[in-house]
Amino acid sequence: MTVRFETFIIQFDEAGQRLDRWLRKKFHHLPQSRIEKLCRKGQIRIDDGRTKPAVRIAAGQSVTLPVTIAAKPPPNHMHTERKIRIPDWLNGAPLFKDDHLIALNKPCGIASQGGTGQSLHVDRLAAVRFPSPHGPPKLVHRLDKETSGVLLLARTRRAAAKLAEDFRCRRISKFYLALVHGCPHPLHGKIETDESGNQISASKRKQRVGENARSALTEYALIESVGQHATLLALKPMTGRMHQLRIHMSGIGHPIIGDQRYGAPSQTGGILAGPLMLHAKALNFNHPHHGTPLQLEAPLPAHMRETFKQLGLNQTNFSFAQFKEPDD
Repeated sequence: MTVRFETFIIQFDEAGQRLDRWLRKKFHHLPQSRIEKLCRKGQIRIDDGRTKPAVRIAAGQSVTLPVTIAAKPPPNHMHTERKIRIPDWLNGAPLFKDDHLIALNKPCGIASQGGTGQSLHVDRLAAVRFPSPHGPPKLVHRLDKETSGVLLLARTRRAAAKLAEDFRCRRISKFYLALVHGCPHPLHGKIETDESGNQISASKRKQRVGENARSALTEYALIESVGQHATLLALKPMTGRMHQLRIHMSGIGHPIIGDQRYGAPSQTGGILAGPLMLHAKALNFNHPHHGTPLQLEAPLPAHMRETFKQLGLNQTNFSFAQFKEPDD
């Protein structure tokens, strides 16, 4: 009997973990003993080569395994999936959809992917709502549970590989809107931190050019301020570290309003109380199949629209196309 195989592309935010742990997260029904046996037999491969369970995976690598494993659901999985009620937000969420990719406007409070205590998340809901002959859509990046906005999913292996590469090589521009405490100075600048979270000065940044340093870099620009109490910023992350924007804004003393982890909850009150005021507003990139430039923008969530209205803010005064590099 001929064994058929399926290939999965390792995403940027999946890199660094052991192969066996990645497999167990993705296929809950797959025991460790089976993973070890399949690796010994050469039926689980990385980039078409034999591998071991403890190997660390890297972004862009392809993991190939028998279709019977990839297709086999956990116990009662199909029965459970039939009972999933598609939330109203998902029916109206697609910002773009074709045979290669889907762009969704993810709400605040919905996890991108499963984890501890996360039974319903975009990854699972999209698999039910947007089935295709190529399998369920694959997340190519993530947003924090508390962050709303544009989220991309690939519908084919080719699209997943191309988008993962484009994210890794910084060919995809990401733009966020954030309402922060206070008013940063200068009004347009860069924030860069090293591996330890310490800020890097402009002079040191020049010294690090060409180094293989794992720094995190964010550009920001003022859109409008509300006195000295709050400021609406445009944020452009140049790298994709976990919680990068939230950590950077908190690090310069202007945490994002509503950030219960990195912010200052005691400062928040009145109309500024509520969920995180961070929205992934836009993504600019080339289509993974035919290369057509795409500029996708997600409408603001209700809690940010209401707050902006009460504060008299109008984010349409700023265009992301005007985002220019400040002088160092």
